[in-house]
Amino acid sequence: MTKEQFLNENKEYLDFESTLLFFNLIDLRPYENEEGGVNPTKINKKIKNIVLNKMNNSVILSNGQNKNCEYYYTFDYEKKEYKIPFCIPQENLDNFKYYEIEIDTINNYQRTLSIWKNEEKENYSSVNLIPINSEPYKMELWIGINTNRKMKIEKIREILKTVELKNN
Repeated sequence: MTKEQFLNENKEYLDFESTLLFFNLIDLRPYENEEGGVNPTKINKKIKNIVLNKMNNSVILSNGQNKNCEYYYTFDYEKKEYKIPFCIPQENLDNFKYYEIEIDTINNYQRTLSIWKNEEKENYSSVNLIPINSEPYKMELWIGINTNRKMKIEKIREILKTVELKNN
């Protein structure tokens, strides 16, 4: 997954860490059950107009939010606007750094090659084929290769580029 794809997946709802930061700002007592547990679903249903924004120096986050992140959420909750930081987890940042992503189209499928480019560290490279149109009989295909640090990036790319689904 590219950084852009990751951000796209996280723009419509608060991630776990941002949700916890937000919960620290509101009164949770109305949402507690008899055991003192909180049902986050009831709270999340009241969150409206979520927007993921790029951080800049003029942004003032909601009270008590001082995390240094590249992005932040704005949203409305009970007629009040909140600005909560969204930090991309380090694991994802590492993956963005070490994966080379190539996206193309082949036989009505979007083909995504994720090539692990750190030959010093073992990991997986993969190809993912997703149908472009939503015809119900078409399926997604994912194939991965464990590099074992023995295969060169060029060879991995060559192998993964041969994967395709043919339309009947």
